[in-house]
Amino acid sequence: MGWNEPDLYNQPEHFGVRIVGVVEWDYECYQFNMTVVWVDALDQFYMGDDSGCSCPSPFEDSTSAEDLGMPMTKHEVAAALQKGAEDTQQRSYMSDEDKEMVKASVVSLIEKVMNYKGDNG
Repeated sequence: MGWNEPDLYNQPEHFGVRIVGVVEWDYECYQFNMTVVWVDALDQFYMGDDSGCSCPSPFEDSTSAEDLGMPMTKHEVAAALQKGAEDTQQRSYMSDEDKEMVKASVVSLIEKVMNYKGDNG
């Protein structure tokens, strides 16, 4: 993780990417369950998921550019986020308020991605 080795969440610039946005799928104080969208200098998008208790740092095991996976189009990112939002709406343990917060977060991130102009146009 970031103490001795950079990771994609806390030091994305080390990997030539920046974070476009984050969706937190659960709102619990003792854990994280998130999706992060990154973009590189070529305006290519990447998406990653991580979850855990409050002890580890998000994406602390993601310490190489290969951990980003394959680049995605704006439409692929939007579709994956929409699918995640639909899945969240089926969770019986979540309050309606939390579901609405997730939905708003997803809509906001999809708008950021779809309207992204970046450094190359």
